[in-house]
Amino acid sequence: MSKLSSYAIYQAKYLVAQLTRPDQYPIDYPVPAMTVFSLPKLGQVGVSTQTAKAQPNAYTIQTIDAATWQTYARLNQRPTQLKLVRLNSDQRIVGMTVLGDQADNLVNDFALLLNGKIDGPELQKMIFAYPAMADDLFGMWY
Repeated sequence: MSKLSSYAIYQAKYLVAQLTRPDQYPIDYPVPAMTVFSLPKLGQVGVSTQTAKAQPNAYTIQTIDAATWQTYARLNQRPTQLKLVRLNSDQRIVGMTVLGDQADNLVNDFALLLNGKIDGPELQKMIFAYPAMADDLFGMWY
């Protein structure tokens, strides 16, 4: 799968469960989330833009410039660019790539949303604390 430590820990927990409790289910990986700690940070969760470009009949890529988001204006950070991967069949978000100072936070927020199968209408029922990054999620989810 991946050489990232998060996945190694996930696999180790699964192995311990398999050894201590026989008849466990096969390993079921969550939606993958990764971040490169560069400047700016680069993160990716779910279906990659590379996969989406290779399958244009299945996916659409939407580019979002987050320069006007409250978080970036408040922190006076350089603009962030997101690329959302949507299923063509229902426009559901299934992946995101982000380049920006808060990429690690956005990737983790999206991992929770994607793994929890939270869609736009469900997200609109939530109120997030300001000034957290999650407060900016509402507008992009549709």
